[in-house]
Amino acid sequence: INIIGVAAATALAGMLSDNSTIATIDLSFNDIGDVGATAFADSLRTNSALTSLNLSGNYVGDAGSTALAGMLSDNSTLTKLDLSDNRFGVAGATAFADSLRTNSTLTSLNLSHNDISDAGVTSFADALHTNSTLTYLGLYSDNITDFIQNNKFWELTKINARTNSREGARRQKIILRIKWMVNAEDEDEAGAQYEAAIALALEEIGSLPEPEHRRELFHTLLGSTGRGKDVAASV
Repeated sequence: INIIGVAAATALAGMLSDNSTIATIDLSFNDIGDVGATAFADSLRTNSALTSLNLSGNYVGDAGSTALAGMLSDNSTLTKLDLSDNRFGVAGATAFADSLRTNSTLTSLNLSHNDISDAGVTSFADALHTNSTLTYLGLYSDNITDFIQNNKFWELTKINARTNSREGARRQKIILRIKWMVNAEDEDEAGAQYEAAIALALEEIGSLPEPEHRRELFHTLLGSTGRGKDVAASV
């Protein structure tokens, strides 16, 4: 196995600023660290050819992962990024979640086996309400125990994968958010969740021009769960 290290990785990354032909780079398990990852982030802000980058197993921490996440705000060609088996935690995960709110080209992001906790998973569940292009998000980790949030981001990426339009994905996610609110498991927060579901429905009803979509929204709010009567009583 040849390990190229930080210096060679930095040189390779610098070359990408002007390169217009290389589409895929796999530097997995090459000990490039935060310095090498940051060098790639800097180059990919202007690169318009690379579509796939694998930096798994490279001792990348929060500094390198945050730099790569920031790059996604400027890059419009990268569709696949693998940063699994690295060393970043919630800060890096949150930076990637924030970048997904504006990035519209990435379809696959693998962050599995890092030090991401439940807080990191929650940030992705929130970000995916607005992102409509990511169809795979790898967050497998022993540090993640909140399976409710884990299931939420899985459902949201599934909507992205099966929906052809941004507006269609947005509509389905509104319905899903209302469903989650109405079905809140915490009885102590049930009243607040009912009110939040109603507020969201009233806020979004004007953005649904088709009658069948509006009916679907209110069916979810009032009639599709065992708590429908409780929600109706709050209207």
